[in-house]
Amino acid sequence: MRETKSLQSVTSSFPDSVTAIEKLWFELKDRKMKGYRFERDKKLGNMVIDFYSSVLHFAILIDDQNENKHKQVLDEDSQYDLEQMGIGFLRFTIQQVEKNYNYVIR
Repeated sequence: MRETKSLQSVTSSFPDSVTAIEKLWFELKDRKMKGYRFERDKKLGNMVIDFYSSVLHFAILIDDQNENKHKQVLDEDSQYDLEQMGIGFLRFTIQQVEKNYNYVIR
């Protein structure tokens, strides 16, 4: 596990225009997360998963709280579909990623 100090120095080096999801992708790509490979925007069935590791059978989903209730119902259906496929997952809101970045990447 990386130290918080090094995480803060990495994230502070990003320009303001870099989104929270792009920062998270920086931590997941190139096997930086404990050596596991993650893919971005992985299509699984009729879903597109934000981040997915086929070795771990694990997904990371990022929700936008500003989206409408129809999207929320689709997310619940997607969650059920992932569970039926035996895929574990964590779900964060975009606001959680933006405000608690160091917590999210642990």
